[in-house]
Amino acid sequence: MKKTTILLTAILAATTGLTAHALGSAPTTDNATTVSAEAKQEIIFIDVRTPEEFAAGHIQGAVNIPYEQIKERIGEVTTDKNANIHLYCKSGRRAGIALESLKEEGFTNLTNRGGYEDLRKELGQ
Repeated sequence: MKKTTILLTAILAATTGLTAHALGSAPTTDNATTVSAEAKQEIIFIDVRTPEEFAAGHIQGAVNIPYEQIKERIGEVTTDKNANIHLYCKSGRRAGIALESLKEEGFTNLTNRGGYEDLRKELGQ
């Protein structure tokens, strides 16, 4: 039975990409710890549409900061320049502008998730 459990654990780790650290074993390298920490990093969704668009529907847990206010208001959400920030709007254009603005402010972990409707479907919301 023990061999079966070990084999199943190994298969699960191989097929899901889990590291030894994630399975409860000590990490063998610093890289394993880094991967695990990145995997656990919270995603911050920022909706850069207008407040009216946001009120009509948005991603659960998203914060609304219109794209033209992103530089001035990002501190309301995070001051961590490495925070995992995902931006979206109606089509991705305003999210792209906001992404470039945040890059200028030194933020490094940014993703343009495109349009709200597509993202909503992707996330199952």
